[in-house]
Amino acid sequence: MTPQVEAVPARTCPVCGKETLNRHYSPKTKRYFYVCDDKQCVSPVTGKTVYYAVDKAGNPVIEYCPHDKAILEKKKGKYGFFWACPACRTIYRDKLGKPQFSGS
Repeated sequence: MTPQVEAVPARTCPVCGKETLNRHYSPKTKRYFYVCDDKQCVSPVTGKTVYYAVDKAGNPVIEYCPHDKAILEKKKGKYGFFWACPACRTIYRDKLGKPQFSGS
């Protein structure tokens, strides 16, 4: 099954700068996510498509690494969600859907 595009206004992609960031729904994971619909838009660090999480208000969660300003990726691991920087490989805990940058 392919993800379904939702009828919400497109947003500006932080990677390519175009108005092609759209919300999609995955029937497999039963979750919404944002992805740039421009097929040539890939992460400058990994060379792969960047997927963005969705907050409770339905907006994309776009967070940057405080060390090198790369876009963080939200991932699901054995013990739950976490945030990873593809450039410096730093891991951040997930706190209420956002990365926890401090030790508190």
